[in-house]
Amino acid sequence: MDLSYSLLLLLLFGCLLLVLITTTGALVRAARALDMVDHLERELRALGDEVRQLSERVEALPAASPPRTDEEPAESARDDETWRETVRRMQAATPSPESEVTSPQPMASAEAANVVAGGSPEAAIAPGVPGISLERRIVAQWFLYIGMALMALGSVWMFEYLVSRDWLGAAALVATGAVLGLGLLALGERAAIGNRPTRSRLLIGVALVMLYASAWMIGPGSWMLSRWPAFALLTSVSGLAFIEAARHRSLVLTLIALATAFATPVLIGPEHSPLALFVYLGVLGGVARWLARRGRWPLVDVSAYVLTVCVLIWWSERAFTRDQWWMLELFLTAYLALFLIAWRETWKATTRHARLAGIALASAPVAYHLASVAILLPHPAGWLVYAITATLAGLVAAARLGSHLVRWLTFAAVSVPLMAWCYASLDGEWFVAGVVAIVAVSALHVVSEWEALGERPVTGTEIALSHLNAWWAFFALGLLLAPRSVLWPAFVGVPLVAAHVVLAACWWRRYLEAARHHLGIALAVGATVVALWAGGFAPTVALAVEGVVLLSLGASRTGLRTGGEVLLALACFNALRALSTQTSLLTLPLVNHRAGPTLVVAAALVIAWWRLGRGDRAGSRRTALLLGAHVLIILALTMEGAVWLQQRAIDAAVFEASTSARSWQTARLLGPTLLWASYGWALVAAGIWRQHAALRYLGVTLVILALTKLCVIDFPTIGPVARLVIALLLGILLLTMAYLSRRAKGGPDPLTDEEGRASSQVS
Repeated sequence: MDLSYSLLLLLLFGCLLLVLITTTGALVRAARALDMVDHLERELRALGDEVRQLSERVEALPAASPPRTDEEPAESARDDETWRETVRRMQAATPSPESEVTSPQPMASAEAANVVAGGSPEAAIAPGVPGISLERRIVAQWFLYIGMALMALGSVWMFEYLVSRDWLGAAALVATGAVLGLGLLALGERAAIGNRPTRSRLLIGVALVMLYASAWMIGPGSWMLSRWPAFALLTSVSGLAFIEAARHRSLVLTLIALATAFATPVLIGPEHSPLALFVYLGVLGGVARWLARRGRWPLVDVSAYVLTVCVLIWWSERAFTRDQWWMLELFLTAYLALFLIAWRETWKATTRHARLAGIALASAPVAYHLASVAILLPHPAGWLVYAITATLAGLVAAARLGSHLVRWLTFAAVSVPLMAWCYASLDGEWFVAGVVAIVAVSALHVVSEWEALGERPVTGTEIALSHLNAWWAFFALGLLLAPRSVLWPAFVGVPLVAAHVVLAACWWRRYLEAARHHLGIALAVGATVVALWAGGFAPTVALAVEGVVLLSLGASRTGLRTGGEVLLALACFNALRALSTQTSLLTLPLVNHRAGPTLVVAAALVIAWWRLGRGDRAGSRRTALLLGAHVLIILALTMEGAVWLQQRAIDAAVFEASTSARSWQTARLLGPTLLWASYGWALVAAGIWRQHAALRYLGVTLVILALTKLCVIDFPTIGPVARLVIALLLGILLLTMAYLSRRAKGGPDPLTDEEGRASSQVS
């Protein structure tokens, strides 16, 4: 380094020293001025006391004075009155300590008026002093703050330049930063004594940041300190920051202390002991909780929560091993308890900021659960215990809060990963433990339902959750048992059916609606078991039976009724999809995997139509259910009839004469036409008999479809004998329909049976 660079370095340090000396001198002069102001204030108060004493003595003069002569009463009275008026003016102009303590509002208003007029607070305190102009305030105050900010920025740039040029060694740089930090800390404390809190906190915050930066420069990786001494040095600076934050009750200093404290393990590196890290984070969380409660700062709790999550994510990505899962889970539980305490206090507050902080802290259980699932899923013992414990904790919280949403969230948060574990679990060692965990989780939800029913009437959400809980237990146990036994439907379904029958019997007298739903669950599970046992269409049967249960028992609840309708719609979709698939021609008609689901769903729709209450609102639903059942039956009969006739035609072509094969081909072509016409005739007859217009409309539609097919497709392709026979048969059907319609023409023509009865009563 040549002489010019050395001179430049000395010049920069000289400028910095000059700034420090000038600032220190100004602060000393300001302190002396404050002392003088205090001395003058005390003297004014003493003078006020003397004036009050003198006024009391003056008030007592007329009583103690000797009797006056008749010549001078007027003159003495004028002198006394003049003296009293003078004393009153002096007393009014001199402030008293009582007036300063009890009524500070006039002084504040005078100060504000003076400042607005272009003066200063000092002019308001001393009424005889003229106000300071706007120009003088800009030069004396605003330029002072702007100059301080520019000097601070210049100092930062100077150090950056020195470090980038390598003109200043590490030791000198650290020493300079430490000296500057301590100097700014002393200036901040001095400003606090001078009753300037904003300037004091600004100086102390900058000082703490500089001290922490200086400590980090000599930390790990440098030539001065190893890992643990550097950690002790950094934590000492953070401890000093916490002390300053507590002394000055400053939110800004508290946030600076939290930022430096949580940055320490990141700067030290991930190679430190995990136990030490977890204990350190726990201590920081406790200190943050104490400061937040002391200062009523919900932002401190939120900052501690966010910083804890960030540090744990940083550490887990770099140093987490599978054998540390129990330690991490234990400390995560402790952190969750700490943040839940903070959430409880913030949630009780009424301010908007506290509410927002409570919403942020309410995500702590969600983050804890996601972390626990990721940590514990590879460890079956810990995961199964956690699943039971988390369910119990969530249901207890739901009971304390009286929230159905918490119950639903608890069920979803535990059931989904537990079912995924059952699907991926191939280890027979944990088979029994998995069954116990599933049964325990399902039983806890049943107990929670019992407890909820004991306090208030049964609700739709509780009923829906009980249905979902039963089906979840059925399929979760099925995932565990299916790879081990072919008879798993019986092993799983029979105990579940028995359990829900027992629950219905226990609840029949007190909670009749809940008991009916549990009987419906037992019926749906039993039907599904039978379908699985027969090797059939279990999903369609389960959807249909469950939809019938919800639709019939939830007629007075919109949510359950809608759920039942959705399930029946899904069952119809599955049935139509199964009806469109190809099956072997050797299967029995109507008893196969294609027509079976359709007939089951049709029977479910008829049962739902029968169970649904009669009324104005239920009329359209009952009509839709009945028409849907008839449409499914027509489709099933059409498909099965076509397949059976095709099989007969193939058999005749192979084993019999060609004439018989042609007859079966003609029958296969005319079969749907006769079926639609016959079924339509039956629907029209039933509609006329039951006075149900929808059945008549469906029957007429089927007959029109049969006639259209006959004229467009059948007549051009069939022979004369078949043409004659089919024409006569359809003619007879049409004439019979016309006769029945003419016989019933004078009667009521309703859209539904309920409307028909109403109109008949009116007539």
